[in-house]
Amino acid sequence: MMKILSIVAEVMPFSSVGGMARGTKYLADELVGLKNEVTIFTPLHKDSVDYCSRNNHRLTTIFSSSLPNNFRSFQEYGDKHFSILKINKKDLISNFTFFDYPEFFRQRANVYNYHDDGLRFWTFSVGCLEWLLAQKKSKQWLPELIHCHDWHTCFLIEQIKKNSRYKELANIPVLLTIHNFRYQDSSGTAFLRQLTPLDLPLEKLNRAEIEKQNALSIGIKYADCINTVSKTHALEVQEPEFGYNLAKELKNKNVVGILNGLNYEDFDPKKDSKIFFNYDEKNLIEGKKKNKHYLQKLFGLPQKGAMLFCFVGRVSAQKGIDSLTASLKRLLNKHRNVQFISLGIGDDYFCEMLWKLEKAYPKQVKVLLKHDVDLPRQIFAGSDLCLIPSNWEPGGIVAVESQRYGCIPLVRRVGGLKDIVSQFSDSNSTGNGFVYQKQTISSLQSKIKQAITMFNSSPIKWLSITSNAFNYKREWSEVAHDYNQLFLKMTR
Repeated sequence: MMKILSIVAEVMPFSSVGGMARGTKYLADELVGLKNEVTIFTPLHKDSVDYCSRNNHRLTTIFSSSLPNNFRSFQEYGDKHFSILKINKKDLISNFTFFDYPEFFRQRANVYNYHDDGLRFWTFSVGCLEWLLAQKKSKQWLPELIHCHDWHTCFLIEQIKKNSRYKELANIPVLLTIHNFRYQDSSGTAFLRQLTPLDLPLEKLNRAEIEKQNALSIGIKYADCINTVSKTHALEVQEPEFGYNLAKELKNKNVVGILNGLNYEDFDPKKDSKIFFNYDEKNLIEGKKKNKHYLQKLFGLPQKGAMLFCFVGRVSAQKGIDSLTASLKRLLNKHRNVQFISLGIGDDYFCEMLWKLEKAYPKQVKVLLKHDVDLPRQIFAGSDLCLIPSNWEPGGIVAVESQRYGCIPLVRRVGGLKDIVSQFSDSNSTGNGFVYQKQTISSLQSKIKQAITMFNSSPIKWLSITSNAFNYKREWSEVAHDYNQLFLKMTR
């Protein structure tokens, strides 16, 4: 049994912005199933307080203190006092511990996107270390391994390894999981100038050097091990194209890739209340057909003889929206029996591309520019093909979710998508999707045409690839096993 502290900016069900919140919770619970003791340390956001209030969860203060005296300039935020709270609830598998600094977290409406995010999460990191230091001195619970997630926890990694104040904790191994290299703390680290030299143990930095840093680069420098959320992406980020200016920092580091999984109990078309008609492999074709008709009716699309494509995700440069819309423009004129549904919100520039596509083809295209937690399941249950033409893709969880509902993924061979989806083979009927390599309009268009041809002329092959996709599995228990093996190596 190992004592593990998982430190994360958001975690389900208390606060959830993206996939990291779900993944951290699922992984922690499965690690407990492997006889580990896991505590999740996270900020007490407004969402967290609201959730506890709605569900009658009682929070108990287990530690109170102030930030170290050598931090100046907190006047605009009030005092430096913080608390550590614990939730006692028997139906929670993992332990949850919350960092409460009201001015930075529960008095803010959102989890992220404030001008002082760097300072907020520096405070979060130091608060965690102060609590651990008190735990050490009083001989209470202490982790044998610390698992940090994304840039928000990277100041903790630097402080625990280099600040003499925390020398008693410095030997605890630290794993840094980077869910998306694009997010490195846009607010910058200029606030570090407010720290005295005692708080800058890594070097005596001048102003220009400080402002060149970002939180993620600091975490990479001092973490004992780094991992990404797929094996392929672990290799990619060490190259300039995917490393977001951090490839050099990663060259001499131990970088591991572990693919995320899916909660198959939650995402289960046989009993999912969020889809119109429940089904399993025995009535897969019937289930897909009924859900498709419902989905078409829901979006106001014709219901006879059409092949239905979908896109679900953030509408951004990452997702290849420009290639997607350009390819569909060329196909929709020629293939009037093709329909396309898009769900997601994001950058205005790319949202406008999708909106213009619907305006040009109102009887074939429906675009819903919003975030919706539940609707993707119905879209996957009713769609034939999920288009994922990403420019980069750390994990590719949408491809896993779509397959769970028998929606075939068509993907670019990049990042986690490469690890999840293999090209269907006509010769032996293996493979669970359609895959292309080059990010060009012609490559994507050619692969979509291949899918259209199979759908229209080879129903047996289409059933075979649908069945292959439906039976793809990447359980969180498998993910936990991989992490557990890594943890064991790090603590030997």
